[in-house]
Amino acid sequence: SQDGRKKLFSMKYLANASKSTLISEFKEWLSEYKDWIHSCTDKVVLLDEEYREAARQNIGKCQKTFDTIIRSIDSLEDEVVYKAFKYANEAMYLQRRQVLIKKQGININDDSIKWYPFQLAFFLQEVISFAHPNGNERKLVDLLWFPTGGGKTEAYLGIAAFVIFLRRLRSPKYGSGGSIIMRYTLRLLTFQQFERATAMICACEKLRVKYRLPGGDISIGLWVGK
Repeated sequence: SQDGRKKLFSMKYLANASKSTLISEFKEWLSEYKDWIHSCTDKVVLLDEEYREAARQNIGKCQKTFDTIIRSIDSLEDEVVYKAFKYANEAMYLQRRQVLIKKQGININDDSIKWYPFQLAFFLQEVISFAHPNGNERKLVDLLWFPTGGGKTEAYLGIAAFVIFLRRLRSPKYGSGGSIIMRYTLRLLTFQQFERATAMICACEKLRVKYRLPGGDISIGLWVGK
């Protein structure tokens, strides 16, 4: 249902839903993407001959993306991967809520704290690369191409939180070292992104204490200049 779909994008809901529920609802959501791919495939024959091969190639890329996301969803069957995903969504919920409180005051509707569909899809697409680092997905570089202000930062901060938690859950002794490096070419952009990343890291540290996760403090540093 439409209401159920809106619920699926809620960060708070994803942080609390059971494993079986998440996997089932994610696959139901992805089935709509599969239907769209099939509908595009049927339209290829309606194109002029010169465009058909390009259309088939693009549809093939869509199918590969679908397959990757399905494998990521299946990887949530692993209890550690599932927990890391839950904790990452809770961290992003806390981060986003704090940012909104700073802007709007304390009256925040939790239902308004949610992923855009493309953000959640990109997050899920990357899960398999970290859940199974020896797989073919890890050999690829995925580019998130979206307009300025469209929500790219939230998407990769969610993935960063997932990696931080997954490393600590999988390797309690060695998983708490340097996990993420973010590089920016403009100094002003660096400061803006650092502020948002810091809110996410503070949320991760809060959850480390809450869930008694292994490793020392989850912290962040900034290097500016030559």
